[in-house]
Amino acid sequence: MMKRVVLAAVGAMSLLAGSFASAEPATPGKAAQTERADNPSRMDPAKSRRMALARRYMEAMHYRQTVAATLKSLMPVLLGDASSRYGGLSEHQRQALMDACLETMDRLTPQMMDNAVAAMSDVLSEDELTQLVAFYESPVGQSIVAKNGQISTAMAGPLRDMLPQMKTQMIERFCAKINCAALPKPPAHQAS
Repeated sequence: MMKRVVLAAVGAMSLLAGSFASAEPATPGKAAQTERADNPSRMDPAKSRRMALARRYMEAMHYRQTVAATLKSLMPVLLGDASSRYGGLSEHQRQALMDACLETMDRLTPQMMDNAVAAMSDVLSEDELTQLVAFYESPVGQSIVAKNGQISTAMAGPLRDMLPQMKTQMIERFCAKINCAALPKPPAHQAS
């Protein structure tokens, strides 16, 4: 479950990195400006307990560190995509993109965690969350969490190798559903 949340976040960053050159800073909407507040005094006690348990689970899973490590392991893919899309990036531009991605994820990770906590507390029962927390706070659970980095590293290479195939197949399937030839061509980008 944690891996899916992290991969979704990194996937979103990958999509954003592909369009960074033409993007203008967005003005956050009201929802984005207001951080999700876990205000126990405004919610029913059962929901409050589930949210507290979900947060303990996320902390036991070392969520913030997992997001950072996953993003760093996929950084070569993000940089390669942006570089090939825009005709090559200078070392300064590559570093700027890497810094922007890491700073953005560092800033958004607490909000992503709040969203994950809210979603988990809506979907999972108090008993399910209690058992998750009990396991992941246990010595065996923490041993497994400590090995997540090794597992991610072992998985990163094969995943990185599969990304071109995944992109090709997604485009082929997309074009099989619509007439891609009828789509407007994107403007050609000049090398910087």
